[in-house]
Amino acid sequence: MEIKLLKKDSITINDQSLIDSNESNTRTNVIKSSNNFKNSWRDLAKNLYNVWQNKHYQDWGFKTFDDYVNNEVNIKKNTALKLIESYSFLKKETPPPNIETNTNNTKEENIPSLKAINLLQKAKKQLNYAEYSNLKEDVFTKEKDITEVKKDLTSLMKQRKEIDPEESRAKKNQNILKNFIKTLRNFKQDIEILKLLPENITVEIENFLNKIEAEVSNK
Repeated sequence: MEIKLLKKDSITINDQSLIDSNESNTRTNVIKSSNNFKNSWRDLAKNLYNVWQNKHYQDWGFKTFDDYVNNEVNIKKNTALKLIESYSFLKKETPPPNIETNTNNTKEENIPSLKAINLLQKAKKQLNYAEYSNLKEDVFTKEKDITEVKKDLTSLMKQRKEIDPEESRAKKNQNILKNFIKTLRNFKQDIEILKLLPENITVEIENFLNKIEAEVSNK
């Protein structure tokens, strides 16, 4: 049986409309699937946040949230809590209408990826207000690729160290003190267990450690 292929010129108006419609539907479906894929972390995190906050797992026969996520959701508690933390951060950083609904001219697909949110969480602790605002705009508004955002952040942190060496030096000194305290505490523990020194000396060591910790925390 010979199969004849239709030439483009032989397609009727109705046939062409059908083809255009199918192509349009396919294109729309691809976009929807892509959006669902990008937002899947947010949807899971939102539902876990609701379960965790309202303790719904207890109504379902689970004693703890850990039992619930391990046995029913099949993810580790740390992973679940990380998702909840990220969703909570997203709620704070984005106006509620932009998260829950597609209003205020905000596209649903503009919700940042989980990696982008984790990056913003870390950056907020390190950057000043202006620096963080620019980074946040890159992620939320400009939808800049996460790889580029990471490069920008790394470059910014490098510039800050070069511009403010005093701050970098102070941080380094503080880390040295913290390591010293940790070593001395381990040493004190060995002294107590092995009874290498009289008790009054271990008390003095403890007082000395407390003074150093107080000094470090005030800096």
